[in-house]
Amino acid sequence: MGNGQMLQILLALILFSTTLITIYNGLYDQAEFVYRGLYYSQGQKIAEKCIMKIEAELIGQVTDYLTVYNDYHDSLFTMDISNETYNVHMTSVFCDSTGTTTYPDSTYYPYQKIGVAIWCKPNITDTLYIGTAAQQISEVFKDVSF
Repeated sequence: MGNGQMLQILLALILFSTTLITIYNGLYDQAEFVYRGLYYSQGQKIAEKCIMKIEAELIGQVTDYLTVYNDYHDSLFTMDISNETYNVHMTSVFCDSTGTTTYPDSTYYPYQKIGVAIWCKPNITDTLYIGTAAQQISEVFKDVSF
């Protein structure tokens, strides 16, 4: 075997190994996107569950409007689902019918905005936020007795 053939074999090995590494990196990136999507979807389901719980309690008259404000004004709790810890931060503020929170918290108004922000740190490098303090997943409720 001559030097030319050896050089061709080495170049082929380098090309094959580079191609293989690129394929594995691409597969890893795609898997990370899928897992992020699953965690994000689970976080949205948690937020929906929290909001639906409050709505059901208000409709069923299990709790009243001011109790919701007192309970969820600034609450923080965690939920463990499928070996992942989701940190849930719920806020409650009085607002107008469009959800604009220009009213002071100490005054009673007929509308209340419930906001949910969730974050988790799955087996990836970054923290995944599902709703943030500035852009919460929110719902506006009206006090029917007002």
